[in-house]
Amino acid sequence: MSQPRLVGLIATIHELQAAFLEPVLRQEGLTWSLFQLLSLVNSSPSPVHQAQIAEELGITPASLSEALDAASRKGWIERTSEPSDRRKKSIALTPKAESALAQVLAATEQCERIATVGFTASERSQLAQALRRISRQLGSVLEEKST
Repeated sequence: MSQPRLVGLIATIHELQAAFLEPVLRQEGLTWSLFQLLSLVNSSPSPVHQAQIAEELGITPASLSEALDAASRKGWIERTSEPSDRRKKSIALTPKAESALAQVLAATEQCERIATVGFTASERSQLAQALRRISRQLGSVLEEKST
């Protein structure tokens, strides 16, 4: 019997992780995309601007603007104009978003602990490095194809 392909293993891990987190996301009223957006805003130094977020998420500013409009209407974020340049908008989480984000982040930490039971710190570090490398390489190829 042949060894499973790496891409298949990564896809399986993604599906398992999604199944683990989906109930918590649903309970908090979040989608995976919205969770990623809120996480990025939360982890960015203040003030965080729309251009930074679009670049980090790998989406167009127009797509981000639509996502932010929806998040703002639903009470997840607040946008304020910068005093020095009214065209620039700073983005901050609302208390509602901070609470939901804390619940989902706790679940992601639990998922990671379960997934890496028995791993040494060195093994976890090596795995993270390898996955970052795969992500960068695939991202680079996709970026080249889109230009």
